[in-house]
Amino acid sequence: MREKLELRISEHLIKISANKIAGTRIKENVSRAARIFRNGKLGTAVARGVTDFPSLIKRAEENMDYGLRYEYELPANNTYFKDFAEGYENLSLKELNDICENVLNELTQKYPDYLFNGIAVTNLESKLLENDLNLSLYENHQMFYFVLFFKEKGGSNIMDGYIDYSSGSDIKLNQFLKHIEDLFSVYKSKQNLKSGVYPVILVDDGMQKMLLDFFMQSLDGKRYFEKTSMLSGKIGEQVFNKSLSIVDSNLMPEYGIVNPFDMEGMIRDENDLDVISCGVVKNVALDLATAARFKKKSTANGYRTYMENPKIEFSHINIKPNDKRLKEILGGNEAIIPVVASGGAYTDKGDFATPVQLAFLYKNGMISGRLPQIQISGNFFKMFNEDFLGCSSEKMIPYYPSNPFVIKMNIDTLN
Repeated sequence: MREKLELRISEHLIKISANKIAGTRIKENVSRAARIFRNGKLGTAVARGVTDFPSLIKRAEENMDYGLRYEYELPANNTYFKDFAEGYENLSLKELNDICENVLNELTQKYPDYLFNGIAVTNLESKLLENDLNLSLYENHQMFYFVLFFKEKGGSNIMDGYIDYSSGSDIKLNQFLKHIEDLFSVYKSKQNLKSGVYPVILVDDGMQKMLLDFFMQSLDGKRYFEKTSMLSGKIGEQVFNKSLSIVDSNLMPEYGIVNPFDMEGMIRDENDLDVISCGVVKNVALDLATAARFKKKSTANGYRTYMENPKIEFSHINIKPNDKRLKEILGGNEAIIPVVASGGAYTDKGDFATPVQLAFLYKNGMISGRLPQIQISGNFFKMFNEDFLGCSSEKMIPYYPSNPFVIKMNIDTLN
Protein backbone atom coordinates (compact mmCIF):
# COMPACT_ATOMS: atom_id res chain seq x y z
CA MET A 1 0.00 0.00 0.00
CA ARG A 2 1.37 3.40 -1.04
CA GLU A 3 0.75 6.67 0.83
CA LYS A 4 1.45 10.17 -0.43
CA LEU A 5 1.75 13.33 1.67
CA GLU A 6 2.15 16.83 0.26
CA LEU A 7 2.51 20.02 2.30
CA ARG A 8 2.46 23.43 0.61
CA ILE A 9 3.08 26.83 2.12
CA SER A 10 3.05 30.25 0.51
CA GLU A 11 4.48 32.80 2.94
CA HIS A 12 4.99 36.56 2.89
CA LEU A 13 7.01 38.07 5.74
CA ILE A 14 7.94 41.58 6.86
CA LYS A 15 10.73 42.13 9.38
CA ILE A 16 10.59 45.17 11.70
CA SER A 17 13.62 46.59 13.47
CA ALA A 18 13.84 49.76 15.56
CA ASN A 19 10.45 51.08 14.40
CA LYS A 20 11.20 50.58 10.70
CA ILE A 21 10.64 48.00 7.99
CA ALA A 22 13.96 46.17 7.84
CA GLY A 23 13.39 43.35 5.35
CA THR A 24 10.94 41.25 3.37
CA ARG A 25 10.72 37.62 2.30
CA ILE A 26 8.60 35.52 0.00
CA LYS A 27 8.72 31.75 0.52
CA GLU A 28 7.05 29.09 -1.60
CA ASN A 29 7.66 25.60 -0.22
CA VAL A 30 6.48 22.19 -1.32
CA SER A 31 7.37 19.18 0.86
CA ARG A 32 6.51 15.61 -0.10
CA ALA A 33 6.74 12.24 1.58
CA ALA A 34 5.96 8.74 0.35
CA ARG A 35 5.49 5.68 2.52
CA ILE A 36 5.02 2.05 1.48
CA PHE A 37 3.37 -0.44 3.83
CA ARG A 38 3.82 -4.13 3.02
CA ASN A 39 3.77 -7.28 5.17
CA GLY A 40 4.53 -5.37 8.38
CA LYS A 41 7.43 -3.46 6.83
CA LEU A 42 7.52 0.28 6.19
CA GLY A 43 9.59 2.13 3.61
CA THR A 44 9.73 5.91 3.44
CA ALA A 45 11.26 8.68 1.33
CA VAL A 46 11.00 12.47 1.58
CA ALA A 47 11.92 15.53 -0.47
CA ARG A 48 11.49 19.28 -0.65
CA GLY A 49 10.91 21.00 -3.94
CA VAL A 50 9.78 19.57 -7.25
CA THR A 51 10.65 15.87 -6.75
CA ASP A 52 7.75 13.86 -8.18
CA PHE A 53 5.92 11.10 -6.34
CA PRO A 54 6.98 8.25 -8.71
CA SER A 55 10.61 9.01 -7.81
CA LEU A 56 9.76 9.07 -4.09
CA ILE A 57 7.84 5.80 -4.34
CA LYS A 58 10.85 4.17 -5.98
CA ARG A 59 13.15 5.41 -3.20
CA ALA A 60 10.68 4.27 -0.54
CA GLU A 61 10.72 0.78 -2.12
CA GLU A 62 14.51 0.76 -1.84
CA ASN A 63 14.24 1.66 1.85
CA MET A 64 11.91 -1.23 2.75
CA ASP A 65 14.69 -3.29 4.32
CA TYR A 66 15.93 -0.70 6.85
CA GLY A 67 14.03 -2.21 9.78
CA LEU A 68 10.99 0.08 10.12
CA ARG A 69 7.84 -1.87 10.93
CA TYR A 70 4.13 -1.26 11.46
CA GLU A 71 1.53 -3.38 13.22
CA TYR A 72 -1.73 -1.50 12.77
CA GLU A 73 -4.63 -1.26 10.37
CA LEU A 74 -4.33 1.56 7.85
CA PRO A 75 -7.09 4.14 7.22
CA ALA A 76 -9.23 3.47 4.16
CA ASN A 77 -12.34 4.52 2.24
CA ASN A 78 -12.58 8.10 3.39
CA THR A 79 -12.71 11.43 1.60
CA TYR A 80 -12.35 14.96 2.96
CA PHE A 81 -11.99 18.20 1.00
CA LYS A 82 -12.30 21.64 2.55
CA ASP A 83 -10.85 24.98 1.49
CA PHE A 84 -11.05 27.14 4.60
CA ALA A 85 -9.41 29.96 2.63
CA GLU A 86 -11.93 29.91 -0.20
CA GLY A 87 -12.20 33.36 -1.72
CA TYR A 88 -9.11 34.54 0.14
CA GLU A 89 -6.00 35.74 -1.65
CA ASN A 90 -2.74 35.86 0.26
CA LEU A 91 -1.78 39.44 1.03
CA SER A 92 0.87 40.78 -1.31
CA LEU A 93 4.12 42.07 0.16
CA LYS A 94 2.97 45.61 -0.58
CA GLU A 95 -0.32 45.08 1.28
CA LEU A 96 1.51 43.52 4.21
CA ASN A 97 4.07 46.33 4.14
CA ASP A 98 1.26 48.93 4.21
CA ILE A 99 -0.30 47.23 7.27
CA CYS A 100 3.03 47.31 9.10
CA GLU A 101 3.69 50.94 8.16
CA ASN A 102 0.26 52.00 9.42
CA VAL A 103 0.70 50.15 12.71
CA LEU A 104 4.22 51.53 13.23
CA ASN A 105 3.13 55.08 12.42
CA GLU A 106 0.39 54.92 15.02
CA LEU A 107 2.59 53.31 17.68
CA THR A 108 5.59 55.61 17.25
CA GLN A 109 3.33 58.67 17.48
CA LYS A 110 1.55 57.42 20.60
CA TYR A 111 4.56 55.83 22.30
CA PRO A 112 7.71 57.73 21.24
CA ASP A 113 9.70 56.41 24.21
CA TYR A 114 9.70 52.83 22.88
CA LEU A 115 11.43 50.80 20.21
CA PHE A 116 9.46 48.11 18.38
CA ASN A 117 10.91 45.04 16.66
CA GLY A 118 9.12 42.03 15.26
CA ILE A 119 7.62 40.31 12.26
CA ALA A 120 4.35 40.18 10.36
CA VAL A 121 3.58 36.98 8.45
CA THR A 122 0.73 35.94 6.20
CA ASN A 123 0.50 32.55 4.59
CA LEU A 124 -1.59 29.93 2.86
CA GLU A 125 -1.00 26.34 3.93
CA SER A 126 -2.38 23.12 2.52
CA LYS A 127 -2.17 19.40 3.32
CA LEU A 128 -2.90 16.53 0.93
CA LEU A 129 -2.85 12.91 2.14
CA GLU A 130 -3.76 9.98 -0.11
CA ASN A 131 -3.28 6.22 -0.15
CA ASP A 132 -4.17 3.20 -2.29
CA LEU A 133 -7.01 2.22 0.07
CA ASN A 134 -9.31 4.90 -1.32
CA LEU A 135 -8.22 7.58 1.17
CA SER A 136 -8.12 11.16 -0.13
CA LEU A 137 -7.87 14.05 2.32
CA TYR A 138 -7.22 17.74 1.61
CA GLU A 139 -7.42 21.02 3.51
CA ASN A 140 -6.26 24.54 2.75
CA HIS A 141 -6.24 27.44 5.21
CA GLN A 142 -4.89 30.91 5.81
CA MET A 143 -3.02 32.44 8.73
CA PHE A 144 -1.92 35.95 9.70
CA TYR A 145 0.52 36.55 12.54
CA PHE A 146 1.97 39.79 13.92
CA VAL A 147 4.30 39.98 16.90
CA LEU A 148 5.97 43.10 18.28
CA PHE A 149 8.70 43.11 20.91
CA PHE A 150 9.07 46.42 22.71
CA LYS A 151 11.62 48.09 24.95
CA GLU A 152 12.01 51.52 26.46
CA LYS A 153 14.63 53.62 24.71
CA GLY A 154 17.82 53.75 26.74
CA GLY A 155 16.82 50.70 28.81
CA SER A 156 19.28 47.91 29.56
CA ASN A 157 16.93 45.03 28.68
CA ILE A 158 17.06 43.32 25.31
CA MET A 159 13.28 43.57 25.41
CA ASP A 160 10.72 44.61 28.01
CA GLY A 161 7.82 42.60 26.63
CA TYR A 162 5.89 41.59 23.56
CA ILE A 163 2.38 41.74 22.12
CA ASP A 164 1.07 39.39 19.44
CA TYR A 165 -1.90 39.04 17.15
CA SER A 166 -3.06 36.13 15.03
CA SER A 167 -6.07 35.34 12.90
CA GLY A 168 -7.18 32.57 10.60
CA SER A 169 -9.91 34.69 9.03
CA ASP A 170 -10.52 38.43 8.74
CA ILE A 171 -7.67 40.62 9.98
CA LYS A 172 -8.98 42.96 12.69
CA LEU A 173 -6.03 45.15 13.57
CA ASN A 174 -8.24 47.43 15.64
CA GLN A 175 -8.36 44.60 18.22
CA PHE A 176 -4.56 44.37 18.20
CA LEU A 177 -4.14 48.14 18.59
CA LYS A 178 -6.73 48.20 21.39
CA HIS A 179 -4.79 45.50 23.24
CA ILE A 180 -1.57 47.53 22.85
CA GLU A 181 -3.32 50.67 24.09
CA ASP A 182 -4.70 48.87 27.15
CA LEU A 183 -1.25 47.53 28.03
CA PHE A 184 0.68 50.77 27.50
CA SER A 185 -1.88 52.86 29.37
CA VAL A 186 -0.74 51.18 32.61
CA TYR A 187 2.77 50.01 31.72
CA LYS A 188 4.53 52.86 33.53
CA SER A 189 2.23 52.63 36.54
CA LYS A 190 4.42 50.48 38.77
CA GLN A 191 2.64 48.55 41.50
CA ASN A 192 4.06 46.99 44.67
CA LEU A 193 3.27 43.44 45.64
CA LYS A 194 3.97 41.35 48.72
CA SER A 195 4.84 37.69 48.33
CA GLY A 196 1.89 35.42 49.05
CA VAL A 197 -0.90 33.41 47.44
CA TYR A 198 -2.90 35.22 44.74
CA PRO A 199 -5.33 34.35 41.97
CA VAL A 200 -3.41 34.17 38.70
CA ILE A 201 -5.25 34.88 35.44
CA LEU A 202 -3.86 32.92 32.47
CA VAL A 203 -4.79 34.90 29.36
CA ASP A 204 -2.01 34.52 26.82
CA ASP A 205 -1.98 31.33 24.72
CA GLY A 206 1.67 30.69 25.55
CA MET A 207 1.12 31.06 29.29
CA GLN A 208 -1.88 28.73 29.15
CA LYS A 209 0.11 26.06 27.31
CA MET A 210 2.88 26.31 29.90
CA LEU A 211 0.41 25.53 32.70
CA LEU A 212 -1.41 22.85 30.68
CA ASP A 213 1.79 21.13 29.57
CA PHE A 214 1.61 18.53 32.33
CA PHE A 215 -1.81 17.47 31.05
CA MET A 216 -0.30 16.93 27.60
CA GLN A 217 2.50 14.86 29.10
CA SER A 218 0.20 12.86 31.38
CA LEU A 219 -2.51 12.25 28.78
CA ASP A 220 -0.11 11.05 26.09
CA GLY A 221 -1.53 7.57 25.46
CA LYS A 222 1.88 5.90 25.18
CA ARG A 223 2.95 7.21 28.59
CA TYR A 224 -0.46 6.50 30.07
CA PHE A 225 -0.61 2.84 29.10
CA GLU A 226 3.08 2.25 29.79
CA LYS A 227 2.29 3.49 33.31
CA THR A 228 4.87 6.27 33.26
CA SER A 229 2.21 8.99 33.59
CA MET A 230 1.05 10.33 36.94
CA LEU A 231 -2.50 9.82 35.65
CA SER A 232 -2.02 6.19 34.61
CA GLY A 233 -5.02 4.08 35.59
CA LYS A 234 -7.16 7.15 36.33
CA ILE A 235 -9.58 7.04 33.37
CA GLY A 236 -13.09 7.23 34.79
CA GLU A 237 -11.94 8.67 38.12
CA GLN A 238 -12.64 12.10 39.63
CA VAL A 239 -9.13 13.55 39.92
CA PHE A 240 -9.62 17.29 39.43
CA ASN A 241 -11.99 20.11 40.35
CA LYS A 242 -15.56 19.42 39.20
CA SER A 243 -15.61 22.73 37.31
CA LEU A 244 -12.59 21.69 35.21
CA SER A 245 -13.26 20.34 31.72
CA ILE A 246 -10.50 20.14 29.10
CA VAL A 247 -10.73 19.35 25.40
CA ASP A 248 -8.29 18.94 22.54
CA SER A 249 -9.72 21.03 19.69
CA ASN A 250 -8.57 20.26 16.17
CA LEU A 251 -10.72 22.66 14.17
CA MET A 252 -10.92 26.37 15.01
CA PRO A 253 -10.19 27.90 11.59
CA GLU A 254 -10.95 31.46 12.70
CA TYR A 255 -7.89 31.16 14.98
CA GLY A 256 -5.71 29.30 12.49
CA ILE A 257 -6.14 25.90 14.18
CA VAL A 258 -6.92 23.60 11.26
CA ASN A 259 -6.38 19.86 11.72
CA PRO A 260 -9.58 18.17 10.49
CA PHE A 261 -7.53 15.01 9.97
CA ASP A 262 -4.25 13.97 11.52
CA MET A 263 -1.08 13.12 9.58
CA GLU A 264 -1.97 9.43 9.51
CA GLY A 265 -5.30 10.02 7.80
CA MET A 266 -7.58 9.64 10.82
CA ILE A 267 -10.68 11.83 11.29
CA ARG A 268 -12.51 12.23 14.60
CA ASP A 269 -16.26 11.84 14.94
CA GLU A 270 -16.23 15.16 16.85
CA ASN A 271 -13.74 18.03 16.53
CA ASP A 272 -13.27 18.25 20.30
CA LEU A 273 -11.79 15.30 22.19
CA ASP A 274 -12.89 15.36 25.84
CA VAL A 275 -9.84 14.54 27.97
CA ILE A 276 -11.15 15.89 31.31
CA SER A 277 -14.90 16.25 31.92
CA CYS A 278 -16.11 17.85 35.17
CA GLY A 279 -12.86 16.76 36.80
CA VAL A 280 -13.06 13.15 35.55
CA VAL A 281 -10.29 11.76 33.33
CA LYS A 282 -12.10 10.69 30.13
CA ASN A 283 -9.62 10.06 27.31
CA VAL A 284 -5.96 10.04 26.37
CA ALA A 285 -4.44 11.00 23.02
CA LEU A 286 -3.55 8.11 20.69
CA ASP A 287 -1.91 7.62 17.32
CA LEU A 288 -2.41 4.45 15.23
CA ALA A 289 0.62 2.55 16.52
CA THR A 290 -0.12 3.19 20.20
CA ALA A 291 -3.83 2.49 19.77
CA ALA A 292 -3.13 -0.87 18.11
CA ARG A 293 -0.53 -1.82 20.71
CA PHE A 294 -2.98 -1.33 23.58
CA LYS A 295 -6.10 -2.47 21.66
CA LYS A 296 -7.69 0.99 21.61
CA LYS A 297 -9.00 3.33 18.92
CA SER A 298 -6.92 6.19 17.51
CA THR A 299 -8.05 9.65 18.62
CA ALA A 300 -6.55 11.22 15.46
CA ASN A 301 -3.56 12.61 17.37
CA GLY A 302 -0.85 11.21 15.12
CA TYR A 303 1.15 14.19 13.84
CA ARG A 304 4.41 14.49 11.94
CA THR A 305 6.42 16.73 9.71
CA TYR A 306 7.09 15.43 6.22
CA MET A 307 10.49 14.16 7.44
CA GLU A 308 9.30 12.22 10.51
CA ASN A 309 7.25 9.23 11.51
CA PRO A 310 4.02 10.03 13.37
CA LYS A 311 4.01 10.66 17.11
CA ILE A 312 1.34 11.63 19.61
CA GLU A 313 0.68 15.35 19.81
CA PHE A 314 -2.25 17.50 20.88
CA SER A 315 -3.78 19.91 18.38
CA HIS A 316 -4.99 22.66 20.75
CA ILE A 317 -5.63 21.71 24.37
CA ASN A 318 -7.85 24.21 26.17
CA ILE A 319 -10.15 24.55 29.17
CA LYS A 320 -13.88 24.82 28.50
CA PRO A 321 -15.46 28.03 29.86
CA ASN A 322 -17.67 27.93 32.94
CA ASP A 323 -20.83 30.06 33.28
CA LYS A 324 -19.17 32.77 35.38
CA ARG A 325 -17.52 35.98 34.23
CA LEU A 326 -14.04 36.88 35.42
CA LYS A 327 -15.40 39.38 37.96
CA GLU A 328 -17.56 36.67 39.53
CA ILE A 329 -14.70 34.16 39.60
CA LEU A 330 -12.41 36.61 41.41
CA GLY A 331 -15.05 37.79 43.85
CA GLY A 332 -13.47 41.23 44.23
CA ASN A 333 -9.94 39.92 44.90
CA GLU A 334 -6.82 41.33 43.28
CA ALA A 335 -5.16 39.05 40.75
CA ILE A 336 -1.95 38.67 38.76
CA ILE A 337 -1.74 38.48 34.96
CA PRO A 338 1.61 37.00 33.80
CA VAL A 339 2.47 38.10 30.27
CA VAL A 340 6.11 37.20 29.62
CA ALA A 341 7.62 34.17 31.32
CA SER A 342 10.53 31.93 30.41
CA GLY A 343 12.68 29.36 32.14
CA GLY A 344 9.85 27.55 33.90
CA ALA A 345 8.75 23.91 33.82
CA TYR A 346 7.14 21.06 35.72
CA THR A 347 9.14 18.51 37.68
CA ASP A 348 8.35 14.80 37.31
CA LYS A 349 6.26 15.05 40.49
CA GLY A 350 4.11 17.86 39.11
CA ASP A 351 5.67 20.82 40.90
CA PHE A 352 5.68 23.91 38.69
CA ALA A 353 7.60 27.17 38.88
CA THR A 354 8.61 29.89 36.46
CA PRO A 355 10.09 33.38 36.70
CA VAL A 356 7.80 36.00 35.17
CA GLN A 357 9.59 38.86 33.50
CA LEU A 358 6.45 40.92 32.85
CA ALA A 359 3.22 40.79 34.85
CA PHE A 360 0.33 43.12 35.62
CA LEU A 361 -1.97 43.66 38.58
CA TYR A 362 -5.67 43.15 37.92
CA LYS A 363 -7.86 45.12 40.29
CA ASN A 364 -11.51 46.24 40.35
CA GLY A 365 -12.22 44.67 36.97
CA MET A 366 -9.30 46.23 35.10
CA ILE A 367 -5.53 46.08 34.65
CA SER A 368 -4.18 48.69 37.05
CA GLY A 369 -0.40 48.59 36.66
CA ARG A 370 2.86 46.75 36.08
CA LEU A 371 4.36 44.52 38.76
CA PRO A 372 8.00 43.88 39.58
CA GLN A 373 9.51 40.62 38.34
CA ILE A 374 7.98 37.69 40.18
CA GLN A 375 8.02 33.93 40.35
CA ILE A 376 4.82 31.90 40.22
CA SER A 377 4.65 28.33 41.50
CA GLY A 378 2.27 25.55 42.47
CA ASN A 379 1.60 21.84 42.31
CA PHE A 380 -0.24 20.32 39.36
CA PHE A 381 -2.81 18.37 41.37
CA LYS A 382 -3.48 21.26 43.77
CA MET A 383 -3.63 23.92 41.04
CA PHE A 384 -6.26 22.04 39.08
CA ASN A 385 -8.21 20.85 42.08
CA GLU A 386 -8.89 23.08 45.11
CA ASP A 387 -6.88 26.00 43.66
CA PHE A 388 -8.71 26.04 40.32
CA LEU A 389 -11.19 28.92 40.49
CA GLY A 390 -12.72 28.64 37.02
CA CYS A 391 -12.56 29.55 33.34
CA SER A 392 -14.26 32.81 32.39
CA SER A 393 -17.34 32.81 30.18
CA GLU A 394 -15.94 35.92 28.47
CA LYS A 395 -12.70 36.51 26.59
CA MET A 396 -10.26 39.21 27.65
CA ILE A 397 -8.49 39.26 24.27
CA PRO A 398 -10.99 38.57 21.45
CA TYR A 399 -8.45 37.07 19.04
CA TYR A 400 -7.04 34.49 21.47
CA PRO A 401 -8.57 31.04 20.89
CA SER A 402 -9.11 30.22 24.58
CA ASN A 403 -10.88 32.03 27.42
CA PRO A 404 -8.86 33.09 30.48
CA PHE A 405 -8.78 30.75 33.45
CA VAL A 406 -7.84 31.47 37.06
CA ILE A 407 -5.69 29.48 39.50
CA LYS A 408 -4.47 30.36 42.98
CA MET A 409 -0.67 30.23 42.97
CA ASN A 410 2.30 31.10 45.14
CA ILE A 411 3.80 34.48 44.21
CA ASP A 412 7.35 35.47 45.18
CA THR A 413 8.73 38.88 44.28
CA LEU A 414 12.21 38.77 42.72
CA ASN A 415 13.22 42.43 43.03
